[in-house]
Amino acid sequence: MPLPPALLLREYEQFIPGISKDLHDTYKDEVKHRRGLDSWTVKGGIVLSFVGVVFGLIIALTGFYVAWDLAQKGHDGVAALIAALDIVAIVAVFVYGTNARNKAPSRNQESGEGRAIKPPRS
Repeated sequence: MPLPPALLLREYEQFIPGISKDLHDTYKDEVKHRRGLDSWTVKGGIVLSFVGVVFGLIIALTGFYVAWDLAQKGHDGVAALIAALDIVAIVAVFVYGTNARNKAPSRNQESGEGRAIKPPRS
């Protein structure tokens, strides 16, 4: 919610004394609230990313442990298959994450900042 121009605020003030301060306080509160939401969004993304990495590590280590245990029990073929699938899954997740990050628009692209303005054609 943008603030009205100063001249308009003066006119409002003539009819409702104190409205300029009220509008300014409301504007400040809205900005504070919006920044708080942005902050929690960033924090939430960081937490989710960390949790994803931890669970991915647990799953990968479990796969390697199962492969090692099977190899110890003489099931070399199955152990090799499980270890190979584990490695392929790790690489696939890494490639998928890299591609998703590269395709995601940056904040500047979303807001239109940094974009060249094309002159109108005549």
